[in-house]
Amino acid sequence: MKHSIILLVFVLHLFFAYESKAQVTGLVTDANRLPLPNVHVVVSPTGWGTQTDADGRFRIYAQPGNVLH
Repeated sequence: MKHSIILLVFVLHLFFAYESKAQVTGLVTDANRLPLPNVHVVVSPTGWGTQTDADGRFRIYAQPGNVLH
């Protein structure tokens, strides 16, 4: 019974942590507003990251208060 309660709490924590994230999309450009492909976009402080596609677009999940670099 104790292990079931611990497992339930863990699963609920994961569920709520996932639910609090929002999908962020964007476009990375240079100073001339041309798209930049293959640029790394990282969420701080989690360290999760993604890379822009050939058109400079990216999609990543982040929580309120996170910063993209």
